[in-house]
Amino acid sequence: MTATPMEIKARDADHVIAVRGATLIQLWTHETRLAATQELRRLVRSFVTTPGKRGMIVVVAARASAPSAAARAEIAAMMGESEGKLLCTAFVQEAEGFQGAMIRSVITGLALLQRHTIPYKVFPTVPEAARWMGQWVEETDQLAVAIEELRRL
Repeated sequence: MTATPMEIKARDADHVIAVRGATLIQLWTHETRLAATQELRRLVRSFVTTPGKRGMIVVVAARASAPSAAARAEIAAMMGESEGKLLCTAFVQEAEGFQGAMIRSVITGLALLQRHTIPYKVFPTVPEAARWMGQWVEETDQLAVAIEELRRL
């Protein structure tokens, strides 16, 4: 079986955005800067216009800080623009313990308020998210391996 190639679209010390097959991958490791979210919005606009079944996974490392109000507004605008153009979105918040559970609960609640028209789910780990995404998007079986590669960049 041939590995699906991965293309790095944006990268700095705090994040990586890549496309692997039919999946746009966001990996946020430290600070979520406004400029990075603006670039993300531009990249997602391009990604959703590409033909085919497409999904998105957002991975937030346990040590990542919360985005500023301006960065959150940019992310919300991107999510609104991509609504109905993706088959699914998985959000992985890797913080553990009570703090992780609390953050995932808040994200889940906010997602319910946004009334997504596509499947959207919050997970504690990448493998769980990848398995779930496999219902809609092809080639998610090696997604966890691909994200580990991005962490090493």
